[in-house]
Order: sequence, then C-alpha cells, then structure tokens
Amino acid sequence: KAGGIPEAVQDGITGLLVESENVEELRDTLALVARDRDLRLRLGQAALSRIQRQFQWKRFAEDWASVFEIADSDQQRRPLVVNQLTQRT
Repeated sequence: KAGGIPEAVQDGITGLLVESENVEELRDTLALVARDRDLRLRLGQAALSRIQRQFQWKRFAEDWASVFEIADSDQQRRPLVVNQLTQRT
C-alpha cells in the first residue's frame, strides 16, 4: 500500500493490497491467491475491465485535450482581467 499502487489497484476488486514491508501479510495473500482459482479469475477479469475502460489511449488523449482547453481558455481570459485592472488606475 505504498507509492502510486493504491491508485492503480482497487483493493479486493482488481487486486489485493498488502502493507509495505509486511512479509507475513504478503505471504498469506500470495497463498490465498495461489489456492483460490475463483478469486484469481475475479480479480483478473475486474482488472482487465478497468484497464479497458479507464486506460485507453483515446480517453487519455481526451483527458489531456480537456486540460489544454481549460488552460487555453484561462490564458485568453487573463488579458481581459489585466486590462480591467490597468484601466482602473
């Protein structure tokens, strides 16, 4: 449960998270996954579905395009604010 892993893995849904440096918890979790076929399949299918939904290049590009559109529209508004402030003095 360290770094960016909790954002990438939904605990109990797309994977199983363990506390960093907790060797016993890691051992137990790996043993659980190794012996529970249904759990492996469920986690794997959920992870694949999430990746296909959220991490597509098209969606990634659209998200970044919207960021640039917002930044561009903010840039276009700033000169108006500056002009209004300078006209008051």
